Amino acid sequence: MGMSIEVAIHDTEVMKKYLEYRGEPRSWGLGVLIDIAHKYQKIQEIAEPLKGLSADEMSYVELRIREILEDGSGNNHHASNA
Repeated sequence: MGMSIEVAIHDTEVMKKYLEYRGEPRSWGLGVLIDIAHKYQKIQEIAEPLKGLSADEMSYVELRIREILEDGSGNNHHASNA
């Protein structure tokens, strides 16, 4: 099986730090990818228990995912009702 998302994020953070140390402007792009990977993880946490939810519950999930995508934090509320 492939590499876990946690390992991929860690490896990308290491590469970003190395490029920053060398003064490479491309390190900014790695930072963007790291932020995207963290958002993916949060969405994955929200989506995991979705099987069998009602329409109202799905609306809540959609709202939470939009919050994560718009402001990038998703930390203002808990990630799931579980």
